[in-house]
Amino acid sequence: MSRGVYDYDLLTFRAYPPRTGEVLELLESVPASIRDSRDDSRWILPHYGDHLGSEEEVRQYTTVTVHPDRVVVCHGNSEGGLGRAKKFVGWLLSLGAWELEAGQVHVGPVSSVEEVFGRDWPDPDLVPLPTRSPPITGRLLELRRDVLGKTDVLSVHSDGALSFWRLTDAGQEIGADRRLDDATCARLAILLKRPRFKGDVPGPDGEYLRPVWLTLEAPTAVEGAPKIDAARPPPAYGELMTLLEGWADALASDPMGTLTGLRPASDSALPPRWDPPRPSTDSPVAIGELIVLRHFMGDEVGFIHDHVRIHRSGRATIELLSDDDYSRWDGMVDDDLLARWPKLVEPLWTLASTRPKEILDELRLYVETPKARHEATVDITNPVPVVKELVDLFNRWVEILGKESRARPDGLKTINRTR
Repeated sequence: MSRGVYDYDLLTFRAYPPRTGEVLELLESVPASIRDSRDDSRWILPHYGDHLGSEEEVRQYTTVTVHPDRVVVCHGNSEGGLGRAKKFVGWLLSLGAWELEAGQVHVGPVSSVEEVFGRDWPDPDLVPLPTRSPPITGRLLELRRDVLGKTDVLSVHSDGALSFWRLTDAGQEIGADRRLDDATCARLAILLKRPRFKGDVPGPDGEYLRPVWLTLEAPTAVEGAPKIDAARPPPAYGELMTLLEGWADALASDPMGTLTGLRPASDSALPPRWDPPRPSTDSPVAIGELIVLRHFMGDEVGFIHDHVRIHRSGRATIELLSDDDYSRWDGMVDDDLLARWPKLVEPLWTLASTRPKEILDELRLYVETPKARHEATVDITNPVPVVKELVDLFNRWVEILGKESRARPDGLKTINRTR
């Protein structure tokens, strides 16, 4: 497999049959995704930490446009935007192979993200620490000072998260994370209201005996960044400087130590990391459409349970269970069957859910999406016409694999025994 070189190109993907439904489901699930009000076929996809404002401002981010016959991915002009584009394309290719056009060049079929992207762009959904600048929400206060050729950085978020780093020319020497207890967090909120954080604050003689730099940030702006003489701070900064420098001194001396007003950082919960739903034959289905065919024969012949699951993406699972054996195969349906799949599955939603009395050998049919589920029962020996092809397919696969585990029944492009 060759490594891709199309990171910076406009990417157009085509598949037959189109997979519009699954693509739209994914786009709706991306955190903070925005459907363009001027073009409802286009979606704007932020990466974690983007501060989305007006639609004019967000047009710099990754966009995905869904047409009836193609999906167009335009990366954002940042590492996070390229990471979002790569992650979306990786999910897109998990549905199966697509024909790729990069810029104005027809590339051909691709089936893995490595064939498209040549670089390892950052995960756009990796949740940063709340003490990283700039803050995603709330306010962030940072104290920075020079100590014997090293730099101390103490960062405190308004939600109570605290981080301390001692940095040298060689990198990070000390790192510690804590969380303010409720009382200390409330006190800090009061202290942040007192200073103006506007302009430098030297000592009484205009000099700095022990200079420190404070920065107060909100998600969209720096509210202030004064240089202060910590040895002789003005009254408005006195208690705040005592608190911040006390934490910095203690953590520099003992990064694992216990401090009054602070508790371990593990007590705080970060927002969950988002991962795109993947097409799968597992039920309940996370994305797309899944059908399940289940045939059970009772105690007269011993316990036998045949089970076939097929996802709209083409993934297929066949399971044969008996009293003393369990076999499983996973594979992909062939292109012809995949192209006809929507027409085969559509009638299942309209079958009566009540079990007909005249059934002699029942086959249970289930069809589901993330938002809906329907089930019906048919006679496996005499199915109603609208599901006859599906039932015949089920019977052939089960019969062939039951006799020869390495066979590849018609209708399947690939099949591998996994149990």
